[in-house]
Amino acid sequence: MSQDKKKGIVQKLKLKAALLISALMMLPATVAAEVNFTSVVAILESTVAIFPPLVEIIIAVVPLLIIVAIVSFVLGLFATILDGITGAFRGMR
Repeated sequence: MSQDKKKGIVQKLKLKAALLISALMMLPATVAAEVNFTSVVAILESTVAIFPPLVEIIIAVVPLLIIVAIVSFVLGLFATILDGITGAFRGMR
């Protein structure tokens, strides 16, 4: 193994060790800090409270969308059939 590769490996290990030591030094400060989570909890609870009505709306709307799609398809099919019949009668003139 060449000297350059050894130096590169040693530098990477030193960097990782320095990052680990700095993270461990900051850990007690972040653990000791008192954070007030009441506002965050309130926001999360209100967000979660919105979802059941959304699910009910989706459950109520999806069948209507399916019915509208089926009716549109059938009406389009009949319109195409009537256009074909009308075109056939125009050819008889």
